[in-house]
Amino acid sequence: MRQGGADDGRDIEATFTVNNSLIGGFDEKFFFECKRHKKGVPPEKLNSKIAWADAESPQHFVLILSSYISNNGQTWLDKIRKTKHYKIHVIDGKILSKLLSQHEDIVTKYFIKDKHYNVLLNTIEKWLLSFISPNFETLCYLWENLDFKILTTNQKVFLYVMYYCDLSEKEFENEHNGEVEVSDILRELSNNLKTNPNCGSLVLKNEKIFSRTIQEGYFYSTNKDCDFIATQAGIRGGGYVYYLFRRLSKNEAIEVCLYSNSTLDYKIRYIRDYNIAYYIEAVKHLLEDIVADYSYQRNCLDRLEKIIERSVNMK
Repeated sequence: MRQGGADDGRDIEATFTVNNSLIGGFDEKFFFECKRHKKGVPPEKLNSKIAWADAESPQHFVLILSSYISNNGQTWLDKIRKTKHYKIHVIDGKILSKLLSQHEDIVTKYFIKDKHYNVLLNTIEKWLLSFISPNFETLCYLWENLDFKILTTNQKVFLYVMYYCDLSEKEFENEHNGEVEVSDILRELSNNLKTNPNCGSLVLKNEKIFSRTIQEGYFYSTNKDCDFIATQAGIRGGGYVYYLFRRLSKNEAIEVCLYSNSTLDYKIRYIRDYNIAYYIEAVKHLLEDIVADYSYQRNCLDRLEKIIERSVNMK
């Protein structure tokens, strides 16, 4: 780490050793230049840094920005890249935020000084260690006080799925009677998650379901305002998964699962061409069991028909 105003064209200088089985190991020199700007960084802010890289001959020159390269700055970089003997890399604010969000420990240590965020971390820890799900009041507290912009996708999935999987009938009625206003928050979470899908098919396609301990939405309720199914399920191989299928609009639906492990693994499928076949596929998979006798299969079909029949808002 280089300090002071005269940093010779870089804030950080690092050496990375490359191990090659054919020719052995060799070192590559990296220069890192960090720029904190609210607006686009122009070429005149970078010209002297590039001149130092020309003189010092690193293999890589990395620009880390809190904002972004201005349009003329990007044009200038594109042109000079072709003339340089080293590689120029740009990590702008969006990429930097995404990278940081994958490292909860770093975010917590250096960026978060928020008691509300600590409540979220403690809530997740209780769920992982003691299977204690957050109650409705805790979720409301978190929704009202958290800055969603600083949350990782895993944490947003947690808040979203927990609401539906542990939603009691009374709380469901309160929300739709206007006693508890959460629709704006759910819409914000839905819009965020649907832009971050990581699965293109049924999220539980490769999982064998052997138990369900919580059933909500059309699994449980006959309320015609319902637009989702949610369950906590045991999966073959160990562990539990929280699962949600929700219709967002006439043509959209989202399917999410959250695994009960320390890394809060998740899967998100965004369905932009929704029709009821997607919903039937999901319900059928959740009702199937390893028991293969005819009587169970018949019971499964009967339950499927009853659930589909009352799933008014899914049709």
